[in-house]
Amino acid sequence: MPRYKASHLAHVDAQRWPGVATVPVAWSDRFASWRLRRVEAHFARALADVGLTVGTSLEDADVVVDHEELFYRLSDGGWLGLAESFMAGEWRARDLGAVLSALLATTFGPPRRLPPRGAYEGGELPAALSEFTSTDSIHDGGGMFASGVATTERVTRKSYTHTSRPKAEAPHHFVDDTRISAPAAVDRADLVDAQNRAIDCLLDAAHVGGGRDVLEYPLSRGAMAIRAAQRGASVDALSPDPDFVAAVDGSVQLAGVSDSVYIHTIDHPIATREDWRSRYESIVSLDKLVPMGGDGQRDFFRAIDRMLSVGGFAAIQTLAEGPNFSAVTKQALAVERAYIWPAMDYPSVEELHKTVDRDTSLRIIGEMHFASHYAQVAALQGELFDANSRDAAAAGFDVTFRRLWRFHLALQQALLEQMHLDALQLRLTSRSRAGRAGER
Repeated sequence: MPRYKASHLAHVDAQRWPGVATVPVAWSDRFASWRLRRVEAHFARALADVGLTVGTSLEDADVVVDHEELFYRLSDGGWLGLAESFMAGEWRARDLGAVLSALLATTFGPPRRLPPRGAYEGGELPAALSEFTSTDSIHDGGGMFASGVATTERVTRKSYTHTSRPKAEAPHHFVDDTRISAPAAVDRADLVDAQNRAIDCLLDAAHVGGGRDVLEYPLSRGAMAIRAAQRGASVDALSPDPDFVAAVDGSVQLAGVSDSVYIHTIDHPIATREDWRSRYESIVSLDKLVPMGGDGQRDFFRAIDRMLSVGGFAAIQTLAEGPNFSAVTKQALAVERAYIWPAMDYPSVEELHKTVDRDTSLRIIGEMHFASHYAQVAALQGELFDANSRDAAAAGFDVTFRRLWRFHLALQQALLEQMHLDALQLRLTSRSRAGRAGER
């Protein structure tokens, strides 16, 4: 569809944000006009169904539409058009998370072609971004609040290993399945404590303690490596992004653990044998799986398998498909593939088990689910990002990016609250060691 440059988009950098800088042309024929009216009515009805209103001021309405180009974008691009319109400043919301939740609940938006999947190149989001979404700049990722109650059940999972001897391995194996109940009321002061608790759970799952050789891969914002070193471990961390490495290395220096944490830049997006040959008793990874895409995830698990010592443990935190994941979820997530992670792929729990079983000698022996906690973290990060918006602008994040990141956090919150997405911590070890614990 042809596109045009509207006057209210003069400030948008067309090279960086081509889909935002221009608007699909609103055709004047009768069918196109009917479709636009239908999209506008559907949008208003989806909000009204959950008690949200559209008006001219956020003082007396939940949503304000400042430019009718919102409906051109919705008609042409569905959920991606909704996100690009928000990035363009064409509509505002008093509570963005509530608005996105309302649209998800009504399965809003006709199916549209998803952005093409790109390649994972290993680049990280700017390290400075975490300064505006946390009260502590070394933290990123989800968290677990103290008020959640954990309940563990031993369940059986299907084994997907290929073997020329069908009876060599049982068709099912045991997994410790832990569910953490929703947290009580939380506020911003609880955020860093919750993120530290999630990190500590990962470190515990990987048996990280004094004298342990630990790998963090890929490198996160610094808190993981620092807390592992504070336990007395010797930590290596790997990343293909030299700018990110330099930023995190500065945080490690300030934390006073540079004699225990060694950060290395590797040449490939996923560590190859040529990049790194060392082996570790413990490997940990924090919220890095989704940006890798399906092929990258398979290569990542193979790399973990290669670098984990026999009898060692790995612990991985990631978002994944939840029980309500659907075609609508994929449409809603189109903005992430288009503007944040070109290779983005949210695996299902079953796909994770298949990949680990079929492509490695490892086995997933524990799952911890905490979606409601991760949703609260996203909500608090959104509040902090709003509060720090001027500082983010001064740091070089333009208004289009700031709106993108605000939309992303609100969307994560909504998808997790409605269980379109789940938050997981996985515990892995060698299949031979897992087998000694018993299979069924």
